[in-house]
Amino acid sequence: MHTFPTTVSNGGLSLIMLLAPVGLGAELQELLPNQKFFVSRSLGLDESRMKVRDMRAGSDGIWFILEPAVATSGRLLVKSDISGNARIVATIPPDTRLVGLTGTARGAATVLVTKTQRTLTEFSVTGERLQSVSVGCYTAEGLVTIEGKAATVCPDGTITRYDGTTAQKYSSWARPGTIPLIVGNRTLAVVDRATVGILLNDIQAGTLSLVKPDVPEIADSLKRIATAQASAAATARPGEAPFGTPLAVMDAVSDGMGLYLLIYPYHVPSGPTVVRLDSKGVPTARYRCVTGGDASVHKIAVKDGYLILCSVNGSVYTFKL
Repeated sequence: MHTFPTTVSNGGLSLIMLLAPVGLGAELQELLPNQKFFVSRSLGLDESRMKVRDMRAGSDGIWFILEPAVATSGRLLVKSDISGNARIVATIPPDTRLVGLTGTARGAATVLVTKTQRTLTEFSVTGERLQSVSVGCYTAEGLVTIEGKAATVCPDGTITRYDGTTAQKYSSWARPGTIPLIVGNRTLAVVDRATVGILLNDIQAGTLSLVKPDVPEIADSLKRIATAQASAAATARPGEAPFGTPLAVMDAVSDGMGLYLLIYPYHVPSGPTVVRLDSKGVPTARYRCVTGGDASVHKIAVKDGYLILCSVNGSVYTFKL
C-alpha cells in the first residue's frame, strides 16, 4: 500500500490535507443502463475466448485491449463507438504484451512489451503506428495524456511526455498502487486505491494538496476492508501469507474537469457506485450503476455525456449522465 508524504522533502513545503465533504446536489442517484453490448460479440468473436484487459475513452471513441484466453493467439487493440459498433484497429503478435492504455488527440497509445524492448506506441484510428518510442520505465497504470500527447509515469513518479522526438520530464508523487490522472492542463490527481486519498499535484508549479473525499460509499468501503483485514489477521495460522493489499478504488478516470472513482466492493445485487469529484476533489455526484450484480466490472470511462463500465468478460454498460 502506498502512503502519501506529509511533507515535501525537496522543497520544505507542508502538504495541505483537506477533508472534502459531499457537495450540494451529490445525493445518491440510481442509473439504469441505456445500453449493454459485448465487445467480442460485436467483432464476431467468442467472448469466452477474449477478455478485456483495459478500456479508455479517446477523442473519437472508446478503446479496448483484448487478451486471448489461449496464449497462442494475439492481442487486439479495438475501437468502438458508444453504441457498440466495434472494429479491430491492430492485431498484436502473441509474443508481445500490451501494458496500459490512454486516449490521445490522434487515437490511442499503449506500451508494447517484448523480451527485448518496451515501446510506447501511438495508433491512429485506422491502425497506423503514428509514433513508437523506447521507454525505460513505467507502471502498470502509468500512462496519461497531457495536452493530447501520451506520457509515461515511472515508479519513482517521473512523468515523461512524448511529442515526436521531443521528451519533456516532470516530477510527481505518483507511485505504484496509485492511479495517476490529469485534470485540466497541468494538475496530476494521484488516487491511492487503498485509502482513497487523492493527491492534487501541479506538476509545473510543484504545489500539493491531499484530499480525502467524505462520502458514505467510500466510508463503507473502507470499513468493510478494515473488518476483512481484522478477521483475516485473527484467523491467520503461523506462516500463512498476510492479507493482500486492500482495494477501495477499482478504477478511476478523468474527463478533464473532474474525476470519477469506481468504488469497490460493489453493492449486491444492483451494481457498483461511482463517485464524481470536481477538480478540487469535492464530491459533486454519486451514482449507483445498475449492472444486475456483475461482479467482474473493472474499468470505467466517460465519453460524450455517458458513463461507461466494462467487465472482464467484455460486457459494456453505458449510462446517460
